[in-house]
Amino acid sequence: GLLREQKTKEAGRKAGLALALTLALSAVCALFLFFFSDFTVGFLYSSLSGEERSLMAALLRVASVTVVLLAVMQTANAVLVAYGKLYAPPLFLLAGVIVKAILEIILLFHEKIGIFAVPISDIVCYLIAVFGDLVYIRYSKRKTLRSVPSL
Repeated sequence: GLLREQKTKEAGRKAGLALALTLALSAVCALFLFFFSDFTVGFLYSSLSGEERSLMAALLRVASVTVVLLAVMQTANAVLVAYGKLYAPPLFLLAGVIVKAILEIILLFHEKIGIFAVPISDIVCYLIAVFGDLVYIRYSKRKTLRSVPSL
């Protein structure tokens, strides 16, 4: 009864806190990669030419968004597994991967986009997976709270 409802609400609060902390910490990492992409590429790939290093840094700036999306997706997947929704995360990711593959094929043929099709399609893939996870968490939370009898 009441104890189960309190535990369910507490679990929901902890899941929300885990997602918020993941978002905050991953955003810091993504911002670092975005603003210090030249330094990072130079440190990791010192043998690249100036043009290659510049291209790699630009790719890293675009791809830095995936740091946040991937981190949030992993935490959201853990929350869904804790809710007993084992099949939801891989299905949302599968939907993202299908869209990613199609989008990547389409974008690779645009001269202006070129190699940037890869990080752009990665972002779209993870956006789909994260959106699906978060909507399903919200749905699962509401359903769980409604099924708990109140006094």
